[in-house]
Amino acid sequence: MKRVSYVQNRRAWRAYNDNRIKRALEISPQPSKLAFCVVPFLLHNNRPDLPGYVKGCPECGGLFRYEPSDEDLNFARRLIPAFDLFKYRASKPVINSQIESLLLMGSIGSVAQTKNSDFDYWVVIDESKLSKKELNALKKKLRDIEKWAEEKKVEVHFFPSDKEKTRNNYFGESGKESAGSSQALILKEEFYRTTILVTGKDPLWWILPAGLTNEEYEEHARKIYEEGEIDKNEVVDLGNIETISTGELFGALLWQFNKAISSPYKSAIKMALLKNYIGSSSKSRLLCDVIKRAIHANPDQSDQADPYLLMFDSIRRHYVKAGRKNAAHCLEKCFYMKSLDSPVNSVAGDKSLSYKERTLNACVRRWKWEDHVLKDANNFRKWGHEKMGRLAFEVHKFMLDTYKELKDDIDKQPNVKSLITDKDLTILGRKLFTIYDKKDKDKIEFVKRVMDESKELESITFYPKFKMGRPVTWEIYRSDIVNTVAKKQRVDRFLFKKGADIVSLIMWLTQNKIFYKGTLLYYISDKNVPVSLKDLHALTQKILSVLPPVYVGDLDNQELLKSAYVKRILVVVNFSSQRWNAEPDFIHILYTTSWGESFCHALSIKDGFPRLLDVLSRTEPGFSTNNKEMFDIFAPKSENETKLIKKMKDNIFKNFKLTMRSVPPGA
Repeated sequence: MKRVSYVQNRRAWRAYNDNRIKRALEISPQPSKLAFCVVPFLLHNNRPDLPGYVKGCPECGGLFRYEPSDEDLNFARRLIPAFDLFKYRASKPVINSQIESLLLMGSIGSVAQTKNSDFDYWVVIDESKLSKKELNALKKKLRDIEKWAEEKKVEVHFFPSDKEKTRNNYFGESGKESAGSSQALILKEEFYRTTILVTGKDPLWWILPAGLTNEEYEEHARKIYEEGEIDKNEVVDLGNIETISTGELFGALLWQFNKAISSPYKSAIKMALLKNYIGSSSKSRLLCDVIKRAIHANPDQSDQADPYLLMFDSIRRHYVKAGRKNAAHCLEKCFYMKSLDSPVNSVAGDKSLSYKERTLNACVRRWKWEDHVLKDANNFRKWGHEKMGRLAFEVHKFMLDTYKELKDDIDKQPNVKSLITDKDLTILGRKLFTIYDKKDKDKIEFVKRVMDESKELESITFYPKFKMGRPVTWEIYRSDIVNTVAKKQRVDRFLFKKGADIVSLIMWLTQNKIFYKGTLLYYISDKNVPVSLKDLHALTQKILSVLPPVYVGDLDNQELLKSAYVKRILVVVNFSSQRWNAEPDFIHILYTTSWGESFCHALSIKDGFPRLLDVLSRTEPGFSTNNKEMFDIFAPKSENETKLIKKMKDNIFKNFKLTMRSVPPGA
């Protein structure tokens, strides 16, 4: 075996790690100080005056060889008013260490970190040394610290990781944050490629040479301890990663559609990475090995290494080489907008800029972006709905095209079986169905987002346009345009959406989290339209109350394994009818299903009532029309409001019992 200086490798890894931490503190100082200074301190100590205190478990937590600096203590005191620094200094030091290593993974310390980035920690433990009570206490401590960080406007997630299970690539079943059965090695590759050691033991993988087979890894692990260069008690062995099977790559591809709901930038880029891996030979180098090899070979240049940039450059080269310039440009925009905090003002470089600004400057020069392209990208958070929609279409089209290409590739390969389980495949397939299926014209379409967060609007203007002999067209604008219209100025750039049915439009706004309870409503009324501003406000609040928006990623997996059934129903009576009408003549049937789908049927009472009975028949046995959280009837304010609601209730009570369960749930 070739002579390897493990000490030199460790020194190179530590220098690289320090540079990543320095970068993180530069990009977002306050959140990063909380993450690197205060979180370890809270995990190490179990005291009544600190967040995360677990009563009855005095030794809960503890980090291997952790010692807080004066800066850590002072920052903790500023964030935690109840913390008594004097008593802490007078107390005995913590000896217990349930946590062997505390590591971060993801975009932190890279060009992709933003001021809103979350902090995902791997909390490495040895479950064999913990009793059930101790393990539960530690998990409670982690949950309580997460809640405390949330109060401080910093998103923190802890993933307790048993070192033996991690060595064997077991990360649990599918859930909101879990990769499930589909991508254990992909998760481990990303972890090694992006990890930062906050405190505790060094990952053994980062000290051993790059590109090892599993057998070579075990041989080096034995050798490193025998030679005594590295103390076995100062490293943690989380196992090797040699190759990733095509089947697992395909499983991971399916998961990216699930993640695309909230983080389309990252999903598009990760799907491109999967495509790159599958399109390469099975012996191609993993990116975690590429960056480790570079760090070990050039420790003095570790301040230049960036795992996120390394990944993106690798992907972009693949598409440029293949002559797919449109796909490459789409990915460039995804990368730039994912990484953007403040504008990059010019494609010309400036040595006085921060690391992130310098890096993005270098990127746009390398991509040969012109100034007008850069200026447009810098202002993307101010884009209108139509322009944002075009980019969303472009990103989602890229992802769907990539999925089709990969599926075709895999279908042609013999003996390739996805490692995703039938259960996970069913869950993911039904989530994709909820998002992309358009067969029912009355289904409320999910907005394909390009921003990680929902684009809630502070104010909305409803503007009905009436022309003699034609149906009313409702236009929705994304701000208060009342005065602008009064001055006869153009408002085209504010137009958000338009359609013939106002109830369907409001359902679309609420279900896509564009409208929320704090949104201000404005209305440019028309004497030919009986709807008032109070009607619009009352209906939006009623929909939010009975049919709160659903995030597909939060759907109950057990529900997705069953046939879909109707969960909640709101009936809207005579919303656009003349207010003197005392008889129900037109209804809207709004409902959501157990698969997260939303529908709005707009029908005359003659056709609408049988449809309502059909919708009611597709509920489960526990459903009750007397439960306001499951079922309600809304009519606009008028002297006939109570009569309309009572007549609908009487008809439902009379007829629903006759047809109840005549159609099996989910049929």
